[in-house]
Amino acid sequence: MTVGSKFEHNDFSGLEIQPSLRFLLTLENRHSLWGAVSRAVRVPGRVEHDGLTVGRISSVTVLPSRKEAVESTLTEGKNQPDSDKGGSDDADKAIAVSSGSTTIIIDTKSGTEDFDSEEVLAYEAGYRFQPGPGLWVDTTVFYNKYKNLETSEKIISIGSASENDKPWKDNGFVSSPYIQNMLYTDNQMGGESYGIEITADWRPADQWRITAAYSYLQLRMNLTGASTDEQTEAEIEGSSPRHQISVHSALDVTKNLELDLRLRYVDELAAKGTDSYTALDARLAWRPFRNLELSVVGQNLFDPRHSEFSKLEVERSVYGKAAWHF
Repeated sequence: MTVGSKFEHNDFSGLEIQPSLRFLLTLENRHSLWGAVSRAVRVPGRVEHDGLTVGRISSVTVLPSRKEAVESTLTEGKNQPDSDKGGSDDADKAIAVSSGSTTIIIDTKSGTEDFDSEEVLAYEAGYRFQPGPGLWVDTTVFYNKYKNLETSEKIISIGSASENDKPWKDNGFVSSPYIQNMLYTDNQMGGESYGIEITADWRPADQWRITAAYSYLQLRMNLTGASTDEQTEAEIEGSSPRHQISVHSALDVTKNLELDLRLRYVDELAAKGTDSYTALDARLAWRPFRNLELSVVGQNLFDPRHSEFSKLEVERSVYGKAAWHF
């Protein structure tokens, strides 16, 4: 059994204590059980604590005919989240502020001194055993509890820029009325994740090794308090694949010839708009001399192209390689 802790002090959140407890129990030569409980934090950065980022500054010429209709909407939603982020919605808000003149729209994101460290309490347990000669199986289950996760809260403020206001003064908007769509960092989200990982390592022959793995992950986030964040919860839950499967075969065909095959399946990423996919990579390597290796590699052989983490697509590729080892 191992017990320890990390002690760290920083200027933003003060003293952070991150303890951990781990144990390993060998039941017999072919069976072992292990577990761990640990706490970890992500301390605030300078931007999250006191940074200010100006994303967009634009001007809108007001249409007086729409002033009355929009004023009531802006009054009701002044300190509420803005669900419509289109340009027409920004123009409507500008109309309500200054009919018949030019209104400035400013999008900003700022840190807050009250932003605290994000926390996770992690529980892990694993079982490793050898069901037969040349075969090892590892199974791991985990549960993570998250606290004080970062959110982006929104406030809409209305005013008239003065000589002391930044950054509108630097952009020549000193006398213009403005709308500020301000996002600020806060700790208004918690959540949990849990899952299982299973790996197998099999050597059917001295020159052949096969490894396989499967993982399942479930993420559940929940906003706390009066959060106005409408994106982060779904973004986190939908940015990790729920199911992943991989199989890797490494075969020494002869003393100088190697054949590697890797098959993988990755589940969809809802937040990224990417579908699930299955891909195959292959490598054939030949060593005519001890120091020289010539190989041909094919990647993503099943599809001409597919997306993995974004709308950008990864294409099928084949290339050759020559390596001289000293």
